[in-house]
Amino acid sequence: MKRDLYRLFNQLPVMASLPPRKFSSSSCSSSKHETTPIQILLQMGFSRHRALKALAATGNRSVQLASDWLLTHVNDTHLDMNEPREYIFYASPTGPLLTQLLEFWEKSKKVSGWNGAHNYPPHITLVSFFKAQDESSLQLAKAVKNAVENVGEPPNCPLKVEPYISQNFMGLFLSDEHADYLKRIAVQYVKQVSSASINLEPHVKSLHITLAYHFDVKVYDALKALVDEMQPFQQAEWELRLYSRDPRFVYKVTQGYEPKANDELELVLGDYIYIKEEEINSTTDGWLHGTSWLTGVSGYLPAVYTLRTAESDAWTLHRAMSLTSSNSGDCKSESDSNNDGEMSFPHEDASMLGNEKSQETFKEWDNYWNTVQLHRTDGILNVTQGSSIDWRTTAVSDAKESEKDKKKRWVFAMRHGERVDLTYGHWVQYCFDENGTYTRKDLNLPLTLGERYKPLVDLDINTTETLEEFYNRNEKVMYSAVNETEASGDNVIFVGHASTLDMASFAIKRIDQPATEGKSYQISKQLLRVPYCALAAMRPNPWRLVGPPCPPSINSSSGRFDWTILEEDLHH
Repeated sequence: MKRDLYRLFNQLPVMASLPPRKFSSSSCSSSKHETTPIQILLQMGFSRHRALKALAATGNRSVQLASDWLLTHVNDTHLDMNEPREYIFYASPTGPLLTQLLEFWEKSKKVSGWNGAHNYPPHITLVSFFKAQDESSLQLAKAVKNAVENVGEPPNCPLKVEPYISQNFMGLFLSDEHADYLKRIAVQYVKQVSSASINLEPHVKSLHITLAYHFDVKVYDALKALVDEMQPFQQAEWELRLYSRDPRFVYKVTQGYEPKANDELELVLGDYIYIKEEEINSTTDGWLHGTSWLTGVSGYLPAVYTLRTAESDAWTLHRAMSLTSSNSGDCKSESDSNNDGEMSFPHEDASMLGNEKSQETFKEWDNYWNTVQLHRTDGILNVTQGSSIDWRTTAVSDAKESEKDKKKRWVFAMRHGERVDLTYGHWVQYCFDENGTYTRKDLNLPLTLGERYKPLVDLDINTTETLEEFYNRNEKVMYSAVNETEASGDNVIFVGHASTLDMASFAIKRIDQPATEGKSYQISKQLLRVPYCALAAMRPNPWRLVGPPCPPSINSSSGRFDWTILEEDLHH
């Protein structure tokens, strides 16, 4: 055996040794690591103007991101225009303070509606918006680190803020000692980047985080109570951040849409749309003219598929630096390197846009069915409700539920299902022959279609019914259904158009109120935000809106329905 192994070993080829290489100075100088991103993009065939615009728009993060941005913006009519970006320099809270502030943002939206503070992330402004050409973006980011190094170490104790409340403004103001440190950074940054082409000034007035302003005096007490609920701020952590933006305001896509005409804009989940304010106020048919953040393409879009969001959601982060004394040089940017590396920043991967929402919805359904199957729950209505549902503890919470709670019934209001032509697009025209016979051409389409029903009321009948009469008629029907099923404890569901949710939430809540206390009905502006299959849920004692007990059910791309918008109308 040993002899055979020895013979086999001797038959193996002997590998040649690698000879030493003599490096020349010319070969070292041509290393690809010394090639800058702008040079690589120029070698790829992009013009200098477009390459600089792409690098600035992606925060100089990598050649790959810049080239992807250029490819997606190939039809952008603004691509070759000389439009400087706007930059802003912030001190931003992180950690527990940021968590508290974001919670305050959400609660204050429900109390007072949208106010100016909701347009931006929690921050202290060090340098207000200033314009700079795209070729300056890399130096602007590097100047953040240089300014911090020139000022020196931050104070040993964390930066402290204290609340300030008045009838038209609420905020957290920085103590004088710590404000002086940030002001010196702002002044130093301005010195670093000021030039004939860049005009900027440091923000050296009272440094603060704005909590709310431009709000109705009627909600003052409610907002003040939210500020009072916030915990002490001594343990706040901070970062310096440099952002840039396209100076237009932003709406986010909540539902996908495939254009049906040449002048319409395709909507993709994860994209943001730039829409002018006058468009929102002047539309007569619910269609708006907007520009895609993802592609730069402009066109008309249905307003119902968008939602106003923080302007900063579409900003580009160029530099983030921690303000702790131990790691003040710990940066989250590629601004000091020419390496083609990538960081984990929002909006950096165009191919993943829209994927996160789909994954989130799938996980919810998967967790729900596992809960039902493994814990043998009685059904969907016995699983705890709410969009922030803790699926893992539903079995325990159900077991502890009192008999009284179990007897509480549900009243649902649901918008009708999706329009097949909007959901499946061009497939529909191939599904019907000249006789109107339906054939299933796609596995996602229904197996069969029922015949069209004859309407109970012909459309050509002239009616003089007013809006108030329409709501009152529906209210009586809803009262009747709820009251007649009270003894048996049956659940009730109303299915109709988008107004059904608003109507039911308003009407059912008035069951417990004397007739004289009821307010008159008004068309809600929130109706444009009710997608297909949107579900509202109500429970008694007293009747109130609660989170639906199940994840959304829809085939087309759609943002999750926020049932709390119905509560906003009830408060108003």
